[in-house]
Amino acid sequence: MDGSAGVFQVFTSPSTAARGIAERPGWLVPLIIVLAVIFIFGFVTYEYQAEPQREMLEKIQSERGVETDINARLAPTLANRAKSGVWIALGIGILLVLIPALVLNGVARVAGTNVGFKRMFAWMSAAGLILALGMIIKLPIIIAKGSIDVRTSLAMLAPSVGIQTPLGVLLNSFDIFSIWAVVATVIGFAVLTGFNNKKSALIVVGLWLVYVLIHVGSTALMSGLMGMA
Repeated sequence: MDGSAGVFQVFTSPSTAARGIAERPGWLVPLIIVLAVIFIFGFVTYEYQAEPQREMLEKIQSERGVETDINARLAPTLANRAKSGVWIALGIGILLVLIPALVLNGVARVAGTNVGFKRMFAWMSAAGLILALGMIIKLPIIIAKGSIDVRTSLAMLAPSVGIQTPLGVLLNSFDIFSIWAVVATVIGFAVLTGFNNKKSALIVVGLWLVYVLIHVGSTALMSGLMGMA
């Protein structure tokens, strides 16, 4: 039997969950749950996710004089919803689980600790459950509000700032569920590597901040390109 059952302790006792994964690295159950939640989230919120794309395409059409049937391309059909849900699940799954597992396992190896990719992948799948919980909590609020703009982050302090602007992305990165997942990752990384919590925090938080800066920078670049279109 693998350590899949114990990973749910990531919510209440990350160190206990990490010790269970160190002994029996079960990743399948948490990964399936995370991807399923992301898929459902993308499927249900398709219309709200598509609205910014619609506005962007309308702007490009207006400036370039191009005529395309935007509504047909972004129509909330079951096929479009399913396709969008699959791509969102795969994309976010790679960003939240696979890439961090590869990077953290690589850092551990450089530091002389052989954690093993399977253990690190299992741990990041477990940490992903926290972010999945955030999606589950936000989903009914999004449906009731009729907008993807539901904030549980520093973005609440700046309601006039769009969450898809560079500043909005920066503020929204400091989301309660993201911070919770980062803290759990720090604790689990320390358990798996044998590092103390301070060293683990410097590595994990440092890498997370680099990701945030890349996300903000890519958003700023896209905003600039759209402004030049």
